[in-house]
Amino acid sequence: MKFLKQIARIVAGYIAATFVALIAGLLLPWFAPGPGAGEPDFTSNDFFALALIYWLLIAMFAAIPALIAVLIAEAIRLRSLFAHILIGGFIGFILTGQAARISPWLNPLDVPMQSAVGSAVMVAAGALGAVVYWAVAGRFAGLWRER
Repeated sequence: MKFLKQIARIVAGYIAATFVALIAGLLLPWFAPGPGAGEPDFTSNDFFALALIYWLLIAMFAAIPALIAVLIAEAIRLRSLFAHILIGGFIGFILTGQAARISPWLNPLDVPMQSAVGSAVMVAAGALGAVVYWAVAGRFAGLWRER
């Protein structure tokens, strides 16, 4: 029963984390410095349609790295908020395409490289998503194995 409860937390945490990462990824560029940086590439009418498409893409591309991170966190009972923030930021970094500069193995989806501002937004979105995941499921990692 504890195992099924933790699986439900993990799924709910992943959905919530990707949603928060989506909102952060859509809203953080509005606060970026520079000319034209605060102007969105879409109108308010397009926001919900784009949000659904972007959420599906984020959920799809982050699924494998997040699954690996969840399995490791559950195996070693990793409940630290700081560790979850680092892992979420790293997953965001992998999705920027910048990881290909380190090793081609870190870019298995052949994601094109983004600008430095775009990469910073993705890392911040991953970290914010990780905070939400930790609040929903990460702080209970490995508890299902305890008696």
